[in-house]
Amino acid sequence: MRTDSSAGSASPTEGIPAARSAGGEWVKSTTRRHDRLLAILIFCLLLAGGKALAGGISEPALSLSEAMEQAIAVSPQVKAAQARLAGIRGKTAEVWSSVFPQVNISSSLSRSDLSGAGNSSGTLGGAGGFPGTGGSAPGGGIAGLPAGGSIGASGGLGGGLSGLVANNAQLTTPTAFHQLQNSLALNQIIFDGFRTKSSLEIAELSERSSQLDITANRHKVAFETAGAFLALLRSEALQEVASQSVWQARSYLTVAELRLQTGTGTLLDKLQATAALANARQQALRAKNATELARIALGVLLGRTVEAKLKPPTIAAAEVELPHDLAAAIAKRSELQQLELKIALDQEIIVLQDRASWPVASAIGQLSWQGSGGSRYSFVGIQANWPIFDAGKVNAKVQQAHSDLAADRALRDGLRLNFELEIQKALGERAEAQERIGVAREGLSAAKEAFRLAQIRFKAGAGTSYEVIDAQSMLTQAEGNLINAQFDAQLAEIRLTQALGVEPGSLLGQSKRNRE
Repeated sequence: MRTDSSAGSASPTEGIPAARSAGGEWVKSTTRRHDRLLAILIFCLLLAGGKALAGGISEPALSLSEAMEQAIAVSPQVKAAQARLAGIRGKTAEVWSSVFPQVNISSSLSRSDLSGAGNSSGTLGGAGGFPGTGGSAPGGGIAGLPAGGSIGASGGLGGGLSGLVANNAQLTTPTAFHQLQNSLALNQIIFDGFRTKSSLEIAELSERSSQLDITANRHKVAFETAGAFLALLRSEALQEVASQSVWQARSYLTVAELRLQTGTGTLLDKLQATAALANARQQALRAKNATELARIALGVLLGRTVEAKLKPPTIAAAEVELPHDLAAAIAKRSELQQLELKIALDQEIIVLQDRASWPVASAIGQLSWQGSGGSRYSFVGIQANWPIFDAGKVNAKVQQAHSDLAADRALRDGLRLNFELEIQKALGERAEAQERIGVAREGLSAAKEAFRLAQIRFKAGAGTSYEVIDAQSMLTQAEGNLINAQFDAQLAEIRLTQALGVEPGSLLGQSKRNRE
């Protein structure tokens, strides 16, 4: 039904058809001894099961490579990493913008309302008006209402009219005007203590780290999908074994009932067959539930419900030459590469924080004017700023950056040890699974033979139905052991490939590891 991944092992369901065929022959032989009705019943059950199986295969099988591609396409982790990369690229563009001149233009329009006020304590008028003959003329009295103000020597009546405000009297005249003010300013950094250079280095390191983060998340999702894919295949294989055990147990119960009716069997045989059927049904229910949970888990990764059958993959075996490949594999791990970039970033941050005390010089210029034909004002110059005393702020930031660098270096050393342990563990799990495959095959072969002998003894009258049921239970367990061992071997290959830091496509033989 499927091909083993690692050491040329057989299908996880290898040996099951042969064992079930032997059970079928025993049932048919027993039926011929007692009644032909059982043979007809079994034939109908097989025919109905065959039709159900044929009708269940309708959609194209889903391959592992397709599942990994779909999971990566809908993964929230991958999308989040891509969004972070876009943000970092925007930050890089922001840093680059400080290299170029900054030009600002501003304009303002204002309205002003003014009011004038005065009193008659002084002498107003004088130059214009009709000629008069003196301050006591009637015209003077008319112009200076009330009396008490004098008209100038030559003011006469006209002079009095020009000074309309007398003593203790006020007159308000509103005045409004608009003003348009424009300004053009230019600022170009000449020297910033190499802060921009360090900021660009930090932005570049951050962008490279973000790209590695995307790759790491893609690989993580692909390996998780491969594990969920194999888990569903394992559950389906175990469910098939459990279903066949239920079918076999029902056959035993039918035979026991027929033998009891014909007087060749006992009530104990029937009770034992009934208990065996109950146990087989419980195992089948657990296997069905496990299959549904595995299908849901895979569907969560794919972002949809998994309806199609799964195509069993052929997992390629990873070739490892210790200790040569060990150091190379550790160096290729994206997590370690990200940490190396973080260390380089810490070092650049130390340089940037240290340069915060360096002077900054800028060329500045400004042009201002009022309206379209108003006055203009302009200036150009150089502005310098040098922080002399900051109460130890720069030194504190530098010390903090040094502490972050020391912590990241210690984390890098610990990560290397963890990766080495992870590779060694994956190698041990693969070797164990391959050995278990051999042991499981031996156990399955012995269980088949024990089942065959139990049938012979029972047919000869030397054995009991309990022996047959017990032998059948051992055969089912042996089949499950072989399935688990073979799928564990495939999962071990996945974990080893992930520990070696290689592409998930290498699982399917789509890429080769670079050892250079």
